[in-house]
Amino acid sequence: MADSNANIYGTLDLFKAQHPKPFLIRISNLDDNQEPQDFTAELDANMTKALEDASDLMDGYIMSKHPTPVADPPDFFEHDCYVLAIMILIRRRGYEKETPDAQAVEDGKEIEKKYQRLSEGKWDFVNPDSGGETAPPVRIKSEAPEKYFSKENLDMMP
Repeated sequence: MADSNANIYGTLDLFKAQHPKPFLIRISNLDDNQEPQDFTAELDANMTKALEDASDLMDGYIMSKHPTPVADPPDFFEHDCYVLAIMILIRRRGYEKETPDAQAVEDGKEIEKKYQRLSEGKWDFVNPDSGGETAPPVRIKSEAPEKYFSKENLDMMP
């Protein structure tokens, strides 16, 4: 989960631990004249900024339905934050089509679409039957009544 002192849904330490070091160094290095072999303060600052921007992007969509930042975010927020941060770093650096970087950008776009659907009211991460407990949208969908749009319910509509 995000550090309680920051408005981000992931931490730099976990971000670095969950992704290959050479990959993170490459996508967070914005200076073509340098090829660092290890993390530097500048690379850490670039990654931290990407995590903040990813969290801000998520909050931008979430704020239409919930107060932000989300005080006790669901576990999947961390993963989504990391995917979005990678997309942001790759976009800042630039990428070629039909490469693993392009796929990472597409993965980020899919995550962003999920939060856009939340802002449009098409899903929510709060399970109304649990007294406010958070849940991934898949679980919420699976708990929806099967016959919400049954013939009986539709016949009752004016």
